[in-house]
Amino acid sequence: MIDSRWSLPPDVTGTVSITIGDWKKSFEIDGNTSDSVNAEVAKDVIPDLFARMDKASTMFVTVGKAKPFQVSLAGSTKATNAFLTCAGIKGHSQVPGSNPFE
Repeated sequence: MIDSRWSLPPDVTGTVSITIGDWKKSFEIDGNTSDSVNAEVAKDVIPDLFARMDKASTMFVTVGKAKPFQVSLAGSTKATNAFLTCAGIKGHSQVPGSNPFE
């Protein structure tokens, strides 16, 4: 989903923080444009992050010093499972796929 009201100033720095219930992780911003931000998420964090996303209905994302915004997680399980399989990361699937990027 794209929100046309959301934009970033150039060269935003700091972290992207994700909060799901009482779980919170922050990731260093390593680049951005006026409508996207990039922060690397360590491979070992992804299974826990996705498992928590699968159990929650919403999460909060905070970019830099901006106000947190709420993200609906309705229907996200299908996408997270597909990502885990494609990336070859053990998650919910019994047999993970192979990572085409390694």
